[in-house]
Amino acid sequence: KNIKALYLGMAMAAAAATLTSCQADMDAPALVEPKATMEANTTISEFKTAFADQTVKCPMKDEATQTPYIIHGRVVSSDATGNIYKSIVIQDETAAIALSVNQGSTYTDYRIGQDVVLNATGLYIGYYNGLQQIGWLDEYNGAPSLTFMAWDFFLAHSELNGFPNPDVKYVAQDAQWPADAPYCIVTTFSQLPSTGEAFRNMQSQLVEFRNVHFEEGGKETYAPYQESV
Repeated sequence: KNIKALYLGMAMAAAAATLTSCQADMDAPALVEPKATMEANTTISEFKTAFADQTVKCPMKDEATQTPYIIHGRVVSSDATGNIYKSIVIQDETAAIALSVNQGSTYTDYRIGQDVVLNATGLYIGYYNGLQQIGWLDEYNGAPSLTFMAWDFFLAHSELNGFPNPDVKYVAQDAQWPADAPYCIVTTFSQLPSTGEAFRNMQSQLVEFRNVHFEEGGKETYAPYQESV
């Protein structure tokens, strides 16, 4: 019995040594930086202006050469806390736009500052409740409306480019908006435009209002029960 126990102990020690040796020899896989094969040929502002007040399937930019509309931008949204629902918002140095996708927990792959290149041709550009965005066609109250595009469809039309740059730059509304990092526009309510190209460019942007307080703060309910506000 003692001899058997000795052999068993030696076998276990050998197995442990083998496992330790294997673990020590393992190399951590290197991170592979994503590189997009597509290159943007239209700014977000130009794209939004080209299809202002329309809800249509995005055509080719140039039918003769079969050139699609391609935009790019850095992610400025996160659905990690659940406040943003099935939407990825990207911005370039001219404007921002929401991408309506039928997928949750997108923050795991589309982090703040991640550059995304999107072939918009074949997707729908239009509005849902007044917000211009890219997604798929639906109907609301008898009129064309935007809804979520299928996740696989979005993946087929988009590419990640590089590692995310999470350093958000704070800029004034009338300043030059950067292209190399996500940015947050510091503005006031009175500065916000309500019509035209300036309004489209500000829609979906990441903004910050300073020195703000809420009347009756902490007294009213956040939202009335069974009401839309």
